[in-house]
Amino acid sequence: MYGDQTIDTLSGVLGIRASYSIPMEWGVLTPGVRAEFTYDFEGSSRAALGYTDLGGLSYSIDLDPTDKDYATLGLSLDLQFVKDWNFGLDYRTSFAGSSSQDHAFGAKLTMRF
Repeated sequence: MYGDQTIDTLSGVLGIRASYSIPMEWGVLTPGVRAEFTYDFEGSSRAALGYTDLGGLSYSIDLDPTDKDYATLGLSLDLQFVKDWNFGLDYRTSFAGSSSQDHAFGAKLTMRF
C-alpha cells in the first residue's frame, strides 16, 4: 500500500517565444515557436509505503531525482475566426540528454464575451 509522497523542487526557466500574425480573409493566422531551458536547482522526493498484512506504512524511501536540466521546444498555430473566436494547436517536446524525452499536444478554443 502507498501513502503520502512529497516532492520539493525549485526550478528556473529561461526562454523565448515568438509569433507572427498574418491577416487572412477569414480572420488572423498566428504561427509561433518557443525554446526554453529549465534548470532544477534543488529537488527531493520521499514516498511512504508498506505491506497490507503488516498493517501500516512501515517504510519511507527517498526517490531518485529526475534530470536537473532539460530543454523544451515547441510550435503553435492560432486561428482567430470572426472577432471573438480563437482556436489554437500546440506541440511541445522536452528532452534531457539522450535518455529522456516527453511530448505534449494541446488544443484550445476560446470565446470572448
